[in-house]
Amino acid sequence: MNTGAPASSALEGTVALVTGGSKGIGFAIAKALVADGASVVITGRHRRELERAQAELGSSAFAVVADVRNPAEVAAAAREP
Repeated sequence: MNTGAPASSALEGTVALVTGGSKGIGFAIAKALVADGASVVITGRHRRELERAQAELGSSAFAVVADVRNPAEVAAAAREP
């Protein structure tokens, strides 16, 4: 189980926005970023999948429901704390 504590700190203090971060390649990228010390904001269209991914990524991950095909939703995701 991932506690959210990074294994290294190469990216400590950075924040990455990962679209499609709830599964597949996006999730793998988010996981690698967290492991290197980054905080990540993952986006996707399905709340339940995002919640599952956020729980697995740990306290360094934040989930935002957003469809990248909708510019207003992408802008809103970028403004999330």
